Amino acid sequence: MIRRPPRSTLFPYTTLFRSLLKAGFIKEEKIKRVYGAIEPEKFNPSRFNDSERRECRRSLGIPEDALILGNTSGFTEIKGQRYLFEAVNSLFKTRRNLFLLLAGRAAKKEKIFGLVKPEFHNRIVLPGLYTDIPLLLSIMDLFVFPSTVEAFGNSLIEAMAMERAVLVSDLPSFREFMTDGKDGIFFEKANGRSLLDALRVILDNPDDRERLGKNARKTVTERFLPGRMIDETERVYLELINKRI
Repeated sequence: MIRRPPRSTLFPYTTLFRSLLKAGFIKEEKIKRVYGAIEPEKFNPSRFNDSERRECRRSLGIPEDALILGNTSGFTEIKGQRYLFEAVNSLFKTRRNLFLLLAGRAAKKEKIFGLVKPEFHNRIVLPGLYTDIPLLLSIMDLFVFPSTVEAFGNSLIEAMAMERAVLVSDLPSFREFMTDGKDGIFFEKANGRSLLDALRVILDNPDDRERLGKNARKTVTERFLPGRMIDETERVYLELINKRI
């Protein structure tokens, strides 16, 4: 059983929703949210076989027996990678097969490496703007999403669709569709120690990682399909049309 870090205070709405309400120029009942969608077959772990995943690791210089933490977000302050670096600086000391794979635009790589102790630089992999994100996700053992502000999180949904176990900042927007301990693990946002504690637990529990990953894909395929997004968008437009008639 996973021991989870303390949960942060819950909010009834996302940050965006609460900002709109606070502005005072729009009523709550007029705010409708339609989630985005992903292509379930594009982000499907069964697309790739063991040989393809091994070749992907080899091409990135990652040993076949390595345990990979990953993230596919851009490198900006609100994406919170600094807290992930804080955590891996401690983990790298005792876990010699641990690698960190970070895909995304990184204009100044020296700044990234500056957050990691020099002796661990060879275990940070920065492939840049990788074209085959599903394949990259398929070789990750754990996806970490440490954003401090997020309205939705497309890269998180893609990782969940690929049956990756995910660790995420405890944000209201994620609480709308995720359940802590069922399809992901929450840690306190902007807190490297909380992330480290969560990582230590889940890294030692491969069965839990597999369970979380399967549940994560189930969540995505139930809530974020293109057909559902189209239906909900159509419903909003029809409501607006009917109110004007």
